[in-house]
Amino acid sequence: MILENLEHNENIGSAFRLADAFNVKKIYIVTDRELNFRKIEKTA
Repeated sequence: MILENLEHNENIGSAFRLADAFNVKKIYIVTDRELNFRKIEKTA
């Protein structure tokens, strides 16, 4: 799964849950923004 141009960390958490539901093995995040990984862990 490739995630591009995400605007909010909450969207990444939702994508992680979706990927888990479909048994996706790898997720690639492509963005020019700095991501707050602490918040991603909480939303995921």
